[in-house]
Amino acid sequence: MAFDKEQIRSLVDRTLKEYNLHSIVAVELVLGTMAQESRMGYYLRQVPAGTFKMDIHGLGCTQVEMNTFNTLQAKFGEQFGFTHRKFEELEYDLKFAILICRLRYYLS
Repeated sequence: MAFDKEQIRSLVDRTLKEYNLHSIVAVELVLGTMAQESRMGYYLRQVPAGTFKMDIHGLGCTQVEMNTFNTLQAKFGEQFGFTHRKFEELEYDLKFAILICRLRYYLS
């Protein structure tokens, strides 16, 4: 089962507005990432392909990897109030996963 498209779009929209990171393109980027990386929330942990095993899997509906999380936390943690947050929270906290995904594109 995956997320309802209208409900998740609404949550992404509201979350990005809350953090002043909103634009139509940003909403589409986050939704596109969810669609591609987790089949719109079907997977919450990265599934290794074939025999390739990773020590650090992507987590959450946007499949963020630990190194990416650590980089974003160091760069934006104080500004957006998540210096105390843990990587593992991405698996179950949708708003946090949306924020981290948006910041990944913001960094680019």
